[in-house]
This record gives sequence, structure tokens and C-alpha cells, in this order.
Amino acid sequence: MCSLVALVGTALATVGAPSGEITTHLFVDVDAPELAAADGSAALPFATVHGAQQALRAGVGRGTERIVHVKGTHHLDRPLALTDADSGTPEAPIRWLGFGSSAAMSGGKPIPATAFSPVSGHPTMVKADLYSLGFNASTLGKLACPHPASIAQLYLNGIPQTIARTPNIAANKTWMWYGYEKLTDVNDSFFILNDEAAVTALQPALTGSEGLWLHGYWKFDWRETYIKIDSITKETKGWKFTRDAATAPQYPFTKGCRFYALGALSMLDVPGEYHIDRTDGSLYFIPPTPLGPGDSVVVSFLESVVQNSGADHVSFEAMTVSDARDAVLSISGCQNGTVADCTVSNAGSSCLSASGTGLLISNNTIFGCGTAGVSINSGDISSLTSGDSRVIGNRITDVSQIVRTYTPGVAFQGVGLYVANNTVTSTPHTAMTGGGNNHLFEYNTIQHACYECTDVGAFYTGRSWSQRGNVVRYNLFDGVFATERLAQKSCSQNAFYLDDEMSGYQFYNNTIRNAAVGILLGGGRDNTIMNNYFENNQNDIHFDDRGMTWQRNYCNYNCTSSQGYQPACFRLELEKLNYTNPPYSTAYPDLPKIFQDHPCLPVHNVISGNKYCHDKVAGKFLDATPEQITSWLSSATDNTAACQ
Repeated sequence: MCSLVALVGTALATVGAPSGEITTHLFVDVDAPELAAADGSAALPFATVHGAQQALRAGVGRGTERIVHVKGTHHLDRPLALTDADSGTPEAPIRWLGFGSSAAMSGGKPIPATAFSPVSGHPTMVKADLYSLGFNASTLGKLACPHPASIAQLYLNGIPQTIARTPNIAANKTWMWYGYEKLTDVNDSFFILNDEAAVTALQPALTGSEGLWLHGYWKFDWRETYIKIDSITKETKGWKFTRDAATAPQYPFTKGCRFYALGALSMLDVPGEYHIDRTDGSLYFIPPTPLGPGDSVVVSFLESVVQNSGADHVSFEAMTVSDARDAVLSISGCQNGTVADCTVSNAGSSCLSASGTGLLISNNTIFGCGTAGVSINSGDISSLTSGDSRVIGNRITDVSQIVRTYTPGVAFQGVGLYVANNTVTSTPHTAMTGGGNNHLFEYNTIQHACYECTDVGAFYTGRSWSQRGNVVRYNLFDGVFATERLAQKSCSQNAFYLDDEMSGYQFYNNTIRNAAVGILLGGGRDNTIMNNYFENNQNDIHFDDRGMTWQRNYCNYNCTSSQGYQPACFRLELEKLNYTNPPYSTAYPDLPKIFQDHPCLPVHNVISGNKYCHDKVAGKFLDATPEQITSWLSSATDNTAACQ
């Protein structure tokens, strides 16, 4: 956090910057009284960030670099919403800068200790009335299908607590599930569960205020959704769970699938869990230890904390931004926006969402995100214009808390992103995923990824012939395998996953350790896998020719968009980008003639100079034979066993 030598003045403190330029300083102090005479000086600071915003809009310090020093923890009554009226300029940017170690903006309401009372019959459970503290049914949100949106959540001392559920999360943080072999019969509207203990735990929720909600992987271990159960009835083979007609899972029920239940007071039974009754606003909580005067209990209230919609040359630095029902901090359509040295945490959706050009997301600590950690979109794909944006040096963990799949540590789209020196850990599904062109990913560390899912990549991208020019180098992948019990037996966890004929990637000088599969090269072309080190993976490289077998529709010139997943037809994707003309024809000279060069064959892939070590597992380097690879007009040469 930032500390300053005291700046004094009767009005605004304006000092010479080292370069000789003028800097205007505004001060915001949560402990300052709201005075009409407040001018933002050190002597008369504003009490709120909105007061500082009004002063900036009124023109205070215009033409100079302006720094707003934010002191203390501000629980906002409305988002700090910026527009083009709040812009700086390249020569005179605006910086919102934390002053002191407690600088923070929160979208949550603090729940005072006096609001809690004991719950009869539950010696460790306490209760508070959220409606009396300003919440209502709308600000509490609700569970929903396919996924909840904008739900209020509870945080203790800045750490997310757990919505009451059964079965409980294990002490080592492993998520536990019902179903598997006990889920025996299914159709579109119901499933049969032969598990009396589970039924005993679940039935009371049917008559609770929220009803019985289940969150499950209903068919594939790579996609989960929430559903509501209308009834449980005893049948010959077990208990029949009939779902609410309005909450169909994304993929239909399948025998052996898995789920847990959540959102009922009857499930609240272990420390760290809570339940919110939206009918009367009651919050029930079993704190990990008895609440004391130093504890901070916060429930997210605002949908977002900072919304920057078009304010250019604005930065947020050295502060905590947290506790929102949707994205905590969003930047939309901005030039040269920066978030640096912050803690961005505790979101109902993405912690940090950014679009624009010249963006910098740097050296932040990001956790407790309902969906993605960082979601960034920069640059124009149709013109191949780089967005010149960077995601550098961030520490991202414990994302995907509400939506478990396709909500990575870093989600990327656009052209020319630089993603480097980030550490992404503890992602149940993918750690980095997205699309676009001419990105560079280097010196990132990805650990403990894909632990809850199958057919997934720690770094995942797929289904494109146009998204080329991407480089992945000098990264570490460590621990890419399932640590939870899965329901689906097929497929695997892959460190680097080029799915469904993805093409044009360079992957070199990376280290992959302790993965189910190091690289899955799924039928794509023009990929280079060179000088990497593989250590104790079950399979270092999987290479296939799916375009010649079950996935011909994608690469067939006469394909249509109605076939398979979107985009199911590479020709239509390419034609939309006018691929036979600049900029694509000049940036990627082989692209205009792709349909004359064995379009469905995985051609021109190079697997060379890699080293591998299997001293602790009975692993395999490459599962395609030399004859197959040669027939695919690709090559695998100079790959050697060598433990480091």
C-alpha cells in the first residue's frame, strides 16, 4: 500500500513531480466528517470517493496529473461509476491510490456484532436480520438455473465463507458429491437415487424457504448447472427426484452423474457455513471461531464496486477492491486503464473484467471469484489490430466458486495480449482459456488445475483455423490432474490443450510436471511443440487426426454451421474474416490456400527437441506412432529421455 510524506496546504496540495510536471493531490479519508468546506486537501479531505469524483469532474487540477489518495475502508452506498467525463489524458492521467495499509473500497455491508444473536438449540450458530440493515429480496439475489447471478455472499475477515451444503466440503477443501453408482435411472425430468442417507439429508430442504437446489455435473464432467427439485418419492429402485420443469440442466441427466445440494437451513451444520433466508432476510452463520470485536463480517450488497465505462487514462493502485454480487471491478471500452498492486476479491462473477486498449493488469492479488479471476478482451480480430494490453505478475487463486467450468484464472480474447509472470492456482476447471491472435504467454506458473473435471486443459483453446500467431513459452505447469472423484471415465486433464483442430500455436521451452496429459494436440495443423521438458506425466503428448475421422464436418469445405459445436465450420469462420485478402493473407501466408493443402489432415506440426522423464510414473512420451505422424505430413524428431 502507499504511504506519503505529509502534504500540507489550505486547499489542494499541488507539488512538483520529479519530471518537473505538476501533480494535484486529492485526499479521501473514511474518518473525515462530511463538511461543505471539504476541498480534498490534506487538511480538509473528502469523506467519500464520490466527493473526490465530483471535484475531478468540476475541473480541480485539470491539466495536471491528479492523484486521489484513498485512506481507510470505504463501504460504498453505490458503485464508483466512471464515464468519459472522468477521463484523464496521456499527459495528465488520474490515479486512485491507496493511502495506508487499510485502503479499500467495498461493495459489502458490514454486519455489526450487535446485529447477531444466538440461535436456540445451536450453541455455535448466530443469526442476524439483513432486511433491518438495508437489504431486500432483490439485493440478496437467488439461486437460479443454469447458474445463480448477483447473489449476496458472506465474507469473514475478507475470506469467503461457504453456502450451506451437503455433503460438506472436506477438511482438505475437496468438494464432495452424491450420486455416482447410486444414481441408477434417468430420463429428462427425473433421476433415481438409491442412497437413503443422502435422501434423509436432502428431504428437509423441500419444505425450506428456498426449496431443494442441486448443483451437479449431470452428463459431462466438464459442465455443471444448478437445478431445483420439486419432489422426492420412494420407488422400487430407490428415490425418484423430479426436477422443476423450469430448471432443465444444460445436458440431460446421465446414469452415474454427481451433485451436491445447497441453500437450505437444514444443511447448515459445520463451521464456516452460512444460510440466507430470502423470505425474511435472516442470515444464519456458524463462524469458524466465536466472533470477536476485531472480526469483520461483510455481506456483498452492490452489484459492483468500480465500473469504468469509458474513462481513459485512469488507474487504481495499491488498494483493496472487494465484495460485490457481480464483477468487483470492471473496465469497459477504455484506453490506458490500469489496475496495479491491488487486492481484487470476493465477487459473484469475475473479480476483474476489462476491455479496451492499452490496458495494464499488474501485480494484483485476486481470489474468491464467482467466475473468472481476470477476464480481458483487447484488440480487433477482424483487422488484426493489437490492443497492446498486458496481464503481468498477478497472483490468482480460488476462482470458479459459483460457476465451476469455463471460468478460468485468466480469460483472454482479442489481439496482441501479453500475459506474463502470473501465478494461477487452484482452478477446478481451466486456468487460462480464450481465443484471438498474436498473443504471447510467458513465464506463467499454473498449479493445481483441472482438479474437478475431465476433458479439460489448464491452458485451453480450440476450434479455430484463423486464431494464429500465438506463442506459449517459458511457462511452468505443475499438478494437472483430478483430485476429486469424477463420474465420467473417459478423457483427461491436459496441461496444454489444443482442442478440435486448433492450429497455428507455438509452444516451446515450457516445463510440464505431474499431469495426466502434458499436451493434447487434437487434430490441428501448423503447431510447433519444441524444446519443452516433461516430467512424470502419464502421457506427455497425445496427437490425433480427428479431422479425418469423427470430426470431418469442421474441416470439410462444404460444411455448414449447423453441424456440431460452434463454430462447426472452419470455412465460414475464415470467410467471415475475408481470409484470402489482407490482413489475414499477409499475416498468415499459408491460410489462403488451406483448403488445397490436405484440409482435414493434421499437417505441418513439428514435435522436436523435447526432453522427458518418467522416473516416478510409468509414462509415455508420444502416443502416435512414427508411421502415423509421417502419414499426417508432420514430424517428431530429436525427442529424448533425460531427467533433470
